Amino acid sequence: MLQRLEVIDFLRGFSIFTIVLMHLLQSYPIPPFLMAASSFGGAGVHVFILCSGFGLYLSYLNKPLTYSQFLKRRFLKVYLPYIIIILVSALIPFYVSSQKWLLIESPIFAANQIYRIMYSSEDLERFYFQYQTEALPHGESLQSFCVKHKVPYNIFQKWFVSIQK
Repeated sequence: MLQRLEVIDFLRGFSIFTIVLMHLLQSYPIPPFLMAASSFGGAGVHVFILCSGFGLYLSYLNKPLTYSQFLKRRFLKVYLPYIIIILVSALIPFYVSSQKWLLIESPIFAANQIYRIMYSSEDLERFYFQYQTEALPHGESLQSFCVKHKVPYNIFQKWFVSIQK
């Protein structure tokens, strides 16, 4: 019987950490060299998939399964929770449809501050107009304006690129 390899567990954990860190840092204006360093989190996806595949192979060596048994276990462990999360995520807009903003409390950044996490195109258009009229004449950067108004820069940037097409 084969044992778990600690190095594989470490690599999976480290790759999860780099992926989470990359997504977290994308929302904030940081120096370009840190942004480049955080982009290595994308490589964490590949390492995680490789280690997970290796773990599946070791699991098969310890306890061989037929193909139908494997599919049943994968469905129960992976696809069923995935489907539930997708359905819940799809129903959230209907639950909050009466509200303009979906607000969450974020203990990561500050216990008493509330951050907006959903923005419509009209909201971002008004925000950009506000930037052009209030901050741009004074030489304030768009990134600092986003930080001051608690608008994630990456969300604004994606919207801005999408309207330029």
